[in-house]
Amino acid sequence: MTAPARDTVLDRLIASLRARAAPFDGQAEPAAVLWTDPKREWEPLVGLLLENVEEALVLGGYDPGRRTGPAVWLRCVVDRALDEPRLPDGRPPIVYLPGVARQALRAGAECPDALKPLVELLFRGAPWHHPNGGDWTVNAFLTSPRTLGLDVAGGRAAAEALSRALPEVARTPVAQLAGRRLEADDFDRLLTGDVVRDLLRWMGDPGAARTRLGENGWHAFCSRCRDELAFDPGREADVVAGERMAGGEGAWAAVWERFAEAPGSYGDVAGLLRRSAPAGEIRFDRDRWPDLNDEDEHAVRRALAGLPGLGHGAACEEVADLERTHGERRAWVGARLGLAPMAEVLKPLAGLAAAPLLAAAAWIWFYYPEVRWIGGAAALAGAGGLILWGWDSARRRRVTRLRVEREPLPLRMAALLSLAGAFAVVAADLGGWLPGAYNPFAGFPAPEFSALAATPAIAALWPLPFLAAAPRPRAGRGTAVSVPAPP
Repeated sequence: MTAPARDTVLDRLIASLRARAAPFDGQAEPAAVLWTDPKREWEPLVGLLLENVEEALVLGGYDPGRRTGPAVWLRCVVDRALDEPRLPDGRPPIVYLPGVARQALRAGAECPDALKPLVELLFRGAPWHHPNGGDWTVNAFLTSPRTLGLDVAGGRAAAEALSRALPEVARTPVAQLAGRRLEADDFDRLLTGDVVRDLLRWMGDPGAARTRLGENGWHAFCSRCRDELAFDPGREADVVAGERMAGGEGAWAAVWERFAEAPGSYGDVAGLLRRSAPAGEIRFDRDRWPDLNDEDEHAVRRALAGLPGLGHGAACEEVADLERTHGERRAWVGARLGLAPMAEVLKPLAGLAAAPLLAAAAWIWFYYPEVRWIGGAAALAGAGGLILWGWDSARRRRVTRLRVEREPLPLRMAALLSLAGAFAVVAADLGGWLPGAYNPFAGFPAPEFSALAATPAIAALWPLPFLAAAPRPRAGRGTAVSVPAPP
C-alpha cells in the first residue's frame, strides 16, 4: 500500500496514539489513552499535539483554553464532568503526562498526591507504551519496526540534534527520512536549512540573528558552522568570521560569493569587515576590505580637489589616470553599499574629459582650414577617448549570478546620439548635402558663427547634464564630500 503524499512523522504518531484507543474484542472502549513521558522527551511537540489532536489533554498549568491543567482537572474532563473544554464524541481523550512515569502511577500510596486522581485511569484507560512494556522514547518510536523503522545514528550528538529539531522532524514526511542513516547533521539541517544565509545575518547583527533562530535553532546553527566552516559562533568572535570570509579560502569562498550577490541584505557586514582587518598584513584583494576602499576614496577626493590648480590638459590627464586606477571599484561590493561615491563621480568626469577635444576639433576644422590636420587629430583623439571610456565602463560592469548590470539607457543613448550626430553633420558638409556655413545671427553684432561647427561641439558635451544631475557624493561613513566643478 502506497503511503500518502504527506505522511509525516506527526501523522504516524497521532495514528499510533489513536490506535491504542481502539478496544480489543470483548472489551469496553478505554476511558482515555495515557501517554507517560518521564524524561519529557516529547514535550517540544505539545503545541503541535494540541493543534492537530482535538481530544488531546496535557498535564500542566491550569489553562482550559489550551486544554492543559492539573491532574484533578484532567480527571474531570475525562469523565465529561465539565462543560469546557468540549471534546469530540467517539474519541477517548489522549492524556499526555510530561515528567510522569507509569511506575509512579502504579506506586499506590506512594504516588504523589498531585497525581493520585489519575491512578484509577490506569485501570479504565489504555497506556501508550512500547511493546516491551516501557515508555515510548523518541528514538525508540522512530527506529522501531512496529512504527517508523528509521535508521537513526546512536551517540550523544545525534540524540541532542534530534531533540533540538523534534518539531521539524515531526513535520517531515517519513519518505524523506527513510532509506538512509540519519546523523546529527541531518537533524540540524532541518532547523537551519541555509547555514550561509544564517551566518551572514549573524555577522551583520549577532543579537537579532540569535533571537530569530531561537534556542534550538541557535544550537543547530553553531553545530553546522563547526562541521562545515570550522567556526563556532558561540565561542569565537565575529571578527574571526569577517577575516575568514574576506580571505575566501576553502568553504568560506561560498560565504563571500553569497554576500557579494546581495551585500545589502545582511545588516552591517561592511562594518564588521572594517573591524576584521588584520593589522600589519599586506592584503591583495582590496575589493573585499572596506577600509582599503576608504583609503582609495580619500585619494580620489584629494586628487579632484587639486584639479583647479592644473591646466586643462593636465586636468584631463589626471581624470583619465584616476578613472584607470579607480574605475574598477564601481564593480566592487562596496559600490553597491554606497561606499564608493568618488569612484562613481569619475564615470561622467572621464567621459567629459574627452569633450573639449571634440569641441576644439570642430572649431579648428571650420575656422582654421589651413591646420585642419590638427582638428582631425583632435577629433580622432576625442572620439577615441569616448570609445575607450565606453569600452572600459562596459568591462567594469558588475556581474553576479543574478544579473549583469547595464549602463542606464539615457546615458547610452546620449553617448551614441552625440557621436553619431557630430560625425553625421561633418559628413554631410563634406558631401555637400548640408550648407554648414549658415549663420542664424547674420546682421547682429555677434561673433562669426557656423551651425556646422557648433553641432559637433555641443554634441560633444553630452556628459554635462548627467554630471550636473548626479547627487553630491557622500563618504562611506556619512561625511559630506565636496567635489569641485569640472574644469
